[in-house]
Amino acid sequence: MRCISALLLVTASVCSAKEPLVDPLKDSEVQATCGCSFQFSSRTRDSRTFLQWSEGEGAFIRVDGKLEKLTVKPVKSIVRKQGEISIGDSSSYSLSNDLVQVSVASTVAQICKPEASECESVGYKSRVVVRTRNGRASLEATGSCGC
Repeated sequence: MRCISALLLVTASVCSAKEPLVDPLKDSEVQATCGCSFQFSSRTRDSRTFLQWSEGEGAFIRVDGKLEKLTVKPVKSIVRKQGEISIGDSSSYSLSNDLVQVSVASTVAQICKPEASECESVGYKSRVVVRTRNGRASLEATGSCGC
């Protein structure tokens, strides 16, 4: 009987952790500047922006109802042709503060056509993982970086 009681206690403590809730940013929190923004995949939720940062500044994400400012660190980029971004190339970022850690793994899905001089962004398919003390959420996203 002691073994069963101990097993139930362990199961209860594992089940008590909840997935962090990632909400879209409010319209007033979304900036139209050079940088990166990520939207929920239309397959899983509405396609509103939930993560964004401007070049040289912190990122913003709303987790469990609270707007969090994160430090952005590029981790790795894999570009197959030197100096030229191509579909299928990948990049990843690590973003964090004391309470929230976010990892973004992206694959280039859309690039500008050479004749499109007004186009200055790259489109991505991404996996965004958000970790807090309460747990972990994994989100499918689309994103873009540029101006």
